[in-house]
Amino acid sequence: SVRPRVLRLGVSGPRFGEWQARYAGDPQVKCYNLTSVPLDRLPTEQEVVDFYNNRQTKLNQIPLREVRRWLRQDVRYLTQFDGSQNGIRMIKEENGIDRFGMVLIDGSEFTGAAELDEVYGADLILLDDIGTFKNWANCERLLGDPDYRLIEKDEQLRNGYAVFERRGAATR
Repeated sequence: SVRPRVLRLGVSGPRFGEWQARYAGDPQVKCYNLTSVPLDRLPTEQEVVDFYNNRQTKLNQIPLREVRRWLRQDVRYLTQFDGSQNGIRMIKEENGIDRFGMVLIDGSEFTGAAELDEVYGADLILLDDIGTFKNWANCERLLGDPDYRLIEKDEQLRNGYAVFERRGAATR
């Protein structure tokens, strides 16, 4: 029987080290210390400000100056790495993946839209934090896509989550 493979992607050095230690003996799990998408795929500060000012979401519980600080901090952090690095594409190429079976988008507050672009077509797409910038637009995009159907959603649990299934996907 075919066992599923788990590919974990993250840019945080300490977290990557924890993953490496935890999954060292499991050949089904492969950990990558990469940025998910290139730095130039992050939103501009103006896009974040416009979102904050034009949509009432859970993000509005945080002062705008703090949200802007988070974005600048992410940009500085990612600048320390290869800014042109596209970790999702690299993983797809290295593993011969055309389409993922399941993906969870739960990284940086500001990479969600670019990450969805890279994994679109996956059989299952799980979105965390649909009540914030991270996955608000992704949830709206998938709700409007006839190729996907919503199978679970809870806007109240923490910052919300949603699970979408690609129509015609052979999931069990």
